[in-house]
Amino acid sequence: MIGNTPEHLTLLNHIMTGTCCNGMAGRYCAEGRRLWIDDQAAFIAGLETRAEQGYWFREIQAHKPQWAEQIGARVAEMQNVKRAA
Repeated sequence: MIGNTPEHLTLLNHIMTGTCCNGMAGRYCAEGRRLWIDDQAAFIAGLETRAEQGYWFREIQAHKPQWAEQIGARVAEMQNVKRAA
């Protein structure tokens, strides 16, 4: 999942300027993992339809189940902030 969100750019900057994370291998330091979760959540929260959001969330559940709960919680937070604005 690739997006042009501020979260994605922050994650890329972290990966490109450091030596601790390898995004292609899925290895992240604690900060890199937090940025990756934010990136995934921003991608899903930014999708236009619930069907698209559901599809991509199911993909995360299938391929990264250990992070799905945290990503889902961040999506909900981002959507609540968007609604409040």
